[in-house]
Amino acid sequence: MRKLKAHQKKQRCRAHRQERLDYWFGRLIDGTAIPDQVTLRYNKLKQVSK
Repeated sequence: MRKLKAHQKKQRCRAHRQERLDYWFGRLIDGTAIPDQVTLRYNKLKQVSK
């Protein structure tokens, strides 16, 4: 993998994280995901982003 500059990495992370959240909350609205599972994932993502 090509080495990314710090700001590129951040941009990619943010975009990817947003994608993941959109996906999870989309499933939550559909009712296909278990809510506490979603919040667990969300909290995990928030920890990673620090």
